[in-house]
Amino acid sequence: ENGWREIRTSARVAEILTAMGYTCLMGPDVANVDSIIPLVRPSEAEIRACKERAVAQGANPEFVEKTQGVSGVIAEFDSGRPGPITAFRFDIDCLPYDEPHRAGYRPFDEDYVSCNEASVHACGHDAHMAILLGAAAALKPYEDSLPFRLKLMFQPSEECAVSGAKMMVDNGVLDDVDYVLCAHVSGDFLSGTAAYARGAVCSACTPIEIRFHGKTSHATVPQMGSDAIAMMFKTYSGIQLILSRQVDPLEPIVCSVGVAKGGDVHNVVCDEATMKVSLRTYKQELNDFVVDRVRMLAVHAAEEMGGSVDYEAHMSAPAVLNDDFLVDCLLEAGEETLSCKPIDRGPLMGSDDFSWFTQKRPSIYYWIGVGSEAWPKKALHNNDFMIDEEALLSGEELLIAMLAKIAEKRS
Repeated sequence: ENGWREIRTSARVAEILTAMGYTCLMGPDVANVDSIIPLVRPSEAEIRACKERAVAQGANPEFVEKTQGVSGVIAEFDSGRPGPITAFRFDIDCLPYDEPHRAGYRPFDEDYVSCNEASVHACGHDAHMAILLGAAAALKPYEDSLPFRLKLMFQPSEECAVSGAKMMVDNGVLDDVDYVLCAHVSGDFLSGTAAYARGAVCSACTPIEIRFHGKTSHATVPQMGSDAIAMMFKTYSGIQLILSRQVDPLEPIVCSVGVAKGGDVHNVVCDEATMKVSLRTYKQELNDFVVDRVRMLAVHAAEEMGGSVDYEAHMSAPAVLNDDFLVDCLLEAGEETLSCKPIDRGPLMGSDDFSWFTQKRPSIYYWIGVGSEAWPKKALHNNDFMIDEEALLSGEELLIAMLAKIAEKRS
């Protein structure tokens, strides 16, 4: 299910955790509803439709109602003994496009492709949920004897332009937490392995949306109109010049145009066009410079053609920063539980809104290998992304070993 619409997912997660003996927080107790409403929260009619769909697809109506139309779940594990309070944050949303419906694609062959259109777990968030639920089941019988307390946080809307992590942080979910852990699956590494980086791990992400407004005319008299597509493509060309001529070539930056669309027919000058840009940086000053330069390019391109623009840019996630103490815990836990020592992969230009947690508490973001020699390497966000399900168990074991190591080193 897509961001802020994970009603069936939240209901099922809460139902499983409740059956294990956990007490769950749901709905507005998880995310700051006041922050969601003015930005991306679905309408009341869409929320109602999501709840009805969830029940029709088999969700327990009692837990669907407990969401109050707001996705996300938090469960707590309290041993009653002194020790650090550690939070696990795993995301639950999917990506908004279809997965393949063809022979040779395992989910299709085995009949577990998504039952919702434009919804695919191509970033492995289904695996994340499975790992955290597995760890929850393994730990619960020993709750009274373990030297730590735990928060299991199933976060909505990691993939959306507006962050579910920030909404949870704004709701105070970290107020009583000492450390926050997050693992992400990766097809770059084989099952049974893990990877990490020290310091900066993932770049900041700033989505930019530009809407160009022109004037229609017949294609044979373009001088009578104002071409929004021309404005858009001039801006696109200008972005490439910013990157190649106005930014230090040694500075890590990505500024990719993921959407460029406008027009309906071949014989009419287009009056409305939209461009969506994904800007990734590690430095705030570079982010601000590019945001301002792209705005200037778009405004000038529109004015030259007699049009105008609407320009929106906001940082959906700052950079993810790993805590050295927690990296040390990962390395020791990994050597004890995995087939090989965790691999130092260095920082990436990808982003994750887990960064909002890292700004508040000592945190670690690391990778669990889910690749297999049985198929070619599958990158995240490919619609045919696959995981080796044997990795779920090793990911679960590493999580539990991390908890024990943190408690041991803190004692």
